[in-house]
Amino acid sequence: MKVVFVLILAIAVFGAGGYYTYKLFVKPQQELLADKALPPLPPPPDPSLPDFDRCVQLQQSADLIGARSAFADFIERNPDSTKLGDARERLGVINSYILLSNYPAPEKESYVVQKGDVISRVAVKMRSTPELILKANDLHGVMLRIGQRLTVAPADFSLVIDRKDQKVVVLDKAKFFKQYRFAIAAPEKSHPLTAPTRKAAPAPHPPKIAARVTEVISLFNGQRVTPFDKDKGQAYAEADRWIEIAPAGHSLYTDRSSDAGKPTNKPPGGGYGLPPDAMDELAAMLHKSTTVVIE
Repeated sequence: MKVVFVLILAIAVFGAGGYYTYKLFVKPQQELLADKALPPLPPPPDPSLPDFDRCVQLQQSADLIGARSAFADFIERNPDSTKLGDARERLGVINSYILLSNYPAPEKESYVVQKGDVISRVAVKMRSTPELILKANDLHGVMLRIGQRLTVAPADFSLVIDRKDQKVVVLDKAKFFKQYRFAIAAPEKSHPLTAPTRKAAPAPHPPKIAARVTEVISLFNGQRVTPFDKDKGQAYAEADRWIEIAPAGHSLYTDRSSDAGKPTNKPPGGGYGLPPDAMDELAAMLHKSTTVVIE
């Protein structure tokens, strides 16, 4: 009888111990593994999506001034939105189209040509650039007539060259205007017999540099051209652009690495290459003394 009692007691003790061991240690581990096996939970819905959709609807309705204002407001109010990058891209396209065309906008001023006026002189008076005046008025010649009314877009921009994200950001009175990505050259191929090297530690991010534009240059077949050169309109349209920046080594230039057979001409000291269409826009927008921050 005692033996039976001892056996029953042992079973009870070890059974209880096994039960609590399972309860305290085994089951939580099983539940943790089961949770890990489940697909990740979908992210919570982005509350900014309805606002973004309204901005897109304005853009699609061809109300570019309204869309511009809506996207700018969206970017300021929704810095963590999943649509922030898309909003910046759309706002940049709208901004450059309004600036570089005859599309009417409140910031564009009217100027009546006076005796002795030339486009470069009007540009200085109105804080603009000759290229912007030509584009905003759809002018195909540079001769002005006394009494002619011009629409002049201001050119009060600054630049941020972001070396880490490889882009150039244009600011209009410290607010986002447009961004341009660096042209990415094809990566160099390693020799098949070259042994792989250990991956180097990431270099520390260099400090910010305060800089400025010193000259905007257009080059065609090694020769400088301007929109005012007679019989060279096509040459100017196809020219490479250099935006020289001081200190040296940070200039912007037209990168034609994606165009087969067209060499890329880099300014002395080098810098950062951008696609041709990006450089064409920047060359029209910027002028000497434009402030630049290199990050």
